[in-house]
Amino acid sequence: KGYCDLYKVERLGKWFVLKCLKKEYANNPLYQSLLRKEFEMGYMLSHPNIVQTYGMENIEGCGLCIVLEYVDGKTLRECIDNRQLPFKMCVHIIKELCDALSYIHERQIVHRDLKPENILITYNGHHVKLIDFGCSDADHYALLKAPAGTRKYAAPELLKPDIRIDSRADIYALGVIMKEMRPSDPFFLSVGNRCCRKQPEQRPAYASDVPRLIKRSCRYKRMICWSGIISIVVL
Repeated sequence: KGYCDLYKVERLGKWFVLKCLKKEYANNPLYQSLLRKEFEMGYMLSHPNIVQTYGMENIEGCGLCIVLEYVDGKTLRECIDNRQLPFKMCVHIIKELCDALSYIHERQIVHRDLKPENILITYNGHHVKLIDFGCSDADHYALLKAPAGTRKYAAPELLKPDIRIDSRADIYALGVIMKEMRPSDPFFLSVGNRCCRKQPEQRPAYASDVPRLIKRSCRYKRMICWSGIISIVVL
């Protein structure tokens, strides 16, 4: 699946991940350019909630490889499928994910393929690590501007050619993810639906707005609960 292979390797007592083109794509100039673009995107980023890109090397048997941080964890998809996401952990994950998105958006980078498979949760501390910038784009790139992403999480504007894409495309995907994480929670669904509005200008403008909306919903939830208790006492 995809055009890259991943290998876990050991160097000087530490684990790393090598990302290289599959053999059938290794000599294709388009895919070579995509790999280099992904490296350049990742190499400029340094954030605790984004997988670290250490370098790019030509390795015998693999060809050109991106050298990445190894993350001991599992994907958010596995957490969702195994129903391992209590409310408090969901809030924690969304907060860290939004921190990572805010960081890349400030650098005019749009991930364009935000989905549970591209979000790792560490076993130690349940911290977010955003991965896979293969579909990402930035204002300063003139090449490889084709529509990208995974259909379920792709904002409507991502699927249309010649439409300017900004960070609100990632906000849309974030909303879909939130609704998957807590499908029966009316407060997560409310914020998720707001992020998923078809028109970009109707979504939250910044990733940092989303945790605040969740916090506001939680306060409202507590007010409802407190009101219910008072009503019972009065009756």
